[in-house]
Amino acid sequence: MKIKKIVTSLVLSGMVITSLPYNAFASETVDKQIQTYVAQGNLSQPGYDLVGIDSLVAKGYTGKGVKIAVLDTGIASHSDLTIAGGVSTVDYTTSYQDDHGHGTHVAGIIGGKDNNTGITGIAPAAELYAVKVMNQNSEAFNADVIEGIRWAIDHDMDIINMSIGLNNENEEMKEILDEAYSKGILIVASAGNYGNVEATGDNVLYPAKYDSVIAVGAVNDSKIRWSNSATGSKVEVVAPGVNIYSTFLNNQFAKASGTSQAAPFVAGLLALYKEAYPELSNVEIRSLLQQNTEDLGIVGRDTEYGYGLVKIPSLPNQTVETPSENKEEAATKPNEDEVEVKEPSTFTLEFSQESYQVGDLLEINGVATDENGNPLANADVRLNIRGGEKFYLYSVKTNTNGEYHFSLDLSQLRFTATNYVVEATLSHESYEAQQIGSFEIGESQPEITIFQDSNQVTSGENLKASTTVLDENGNPYNGYITVILRNEQGKEVRKNYYLIKNGVYTYNFSTRILATGIYTLEVAPRYIDGVSSSVSFTVSPR
Repeated sequence: MKIKKIVTSLVLSGMVITSLPYNAFASETVDKQIQTYVAQGNLSQPGYDLVGIDSLVAKGYTGKGVKIAVLDTGIASHSDLTIAGGVSTVDYTTSYQDDHGHGTHVAGIIGGKDNNTGITGIAPAAELYAVKVMNQNSEAFNADVIEGIRWAIDHDMDIINMSIGLNNENEEMKEILDEAYSKGILIVASAGNYGNVEATGDNVLYPAKYDSVIAVGAVNDSKIRWSNSATGSKVEVVAPGVNIYSTFLNNQFAKASGTSQAAPFVAGLLALYKEAYPELSNVEIRSLLQQNTEDLGIVGRDTEYGYGLVKIPSLPNQTVETPSENKEEAATKPNEDEVEVKEPSTFTLEFSQESYQVGDLLEINGVATDENGNPLANADVRLNIRGGEKFYLYSVKTNTNGEYHFSLDLSQLRFTATNYVVEATLSHESYEAQQIGSFEIGESQPEITIFQDSNQVTSGENLKASTTVLDENGNPYNGYITVILRNEQGKEVRKNYYLIKNGVYTYNFSTRILATGIYTLEVAPRYIDGVSSSVSFTVSPR
């Protein structure tokens, strides 16, 4: 592959927060001078390997039929893009053509064509809609952004991508985003580029900070947080966002970095989820996104990586329709290749036990055979686990004996005490079947003890402490704990989740960024209400 580099002085001003009256800005890129390219062949996209996109492409998923609104600076005409429609909410033009470059770059990451030239988007067959809410300087009024969201609702969009940042909360914007989410729309936004190397502080921007929005941070090819990627409790997932090639103005391509590039990676991935599981709600698909992540940084959800790096789950093979030159004629002809759906002679669903505790290992086993008793090998078995408002989806395959095995550490996810229903669906060539079973997670009231080396530390030193958690029977507890550090006023200074194994977790808290004073360390099982323990310590001046 050869890439001819064109030296230009195109400048993206999205890094600069403008003064009033504009409220929003495009939060992007490492370099103020963007390098643009003319592609001869495909431009390499390292992020694809990180998230496993090729596995979905091989199965035929392309985002077909999924409607995505790109709220940005517009989308420029480009040989590598198909724009399904759009609108301009800015006052100076009725055109949704991009006059900046940011929106076109974002759009290509989502839906660049799969045509062996330039770049291929995550969901190349998704329907892209250009919703121009920002001007040629990547600035926007809140009112224009709100109008763009309203347009997306009224035009039945499935996904909204907002690589946009606002420093301040806006109640009207929050309300309309909540409305969009309640109507089934998935909303993705860049977390912002105002993080720091130390990963300190809560610097996630709005609208990513709203509960209805998936806040996306950026990592590099080594799965390390990009140093400017925002940190905070609202970071939900991270995605590739460094040196990302995509479409640009004047039918060219550009390489840029930032959470603006990471967010459309997630939007495109959600389109593939929507295509694979059209029956699932946006809440369920969001849960699926959270489950299928590679945990990075501190074990469990954290303020740098959220749930982790988005990954492609194991999905069933897609059925690809072969187009007919004459569909009416084809419809009248008998389908010689039509296969009769059969039920297997045997398809079982069994649990290792009826009742579990948080931290136990859930084990599910089963077997599938055809009408002659022969094993159905390499069959897809989809496990849909539901309980209360929780929803989890997994896929496994049968072995050569027709058996399938699935195990899950219940401390790894947000399982709580309740009854869970499991729907197991088998799919194998002409065989289809379903079994339904259930299991229970019982109430647990563990005992928590916190040990600390000292109740006083000098500013800059580390507070060394450990937590011991035992269940009601005195056995070591396995599961997530929530550790919160509060100041004298009760304000939350730091919050982290840790996976505790064999009942003990030891940690060091750096006091380097803490003011002198009295602090409280609170520890609680993450998914069990009403159980906690705390100790106090003093940070004294040097």
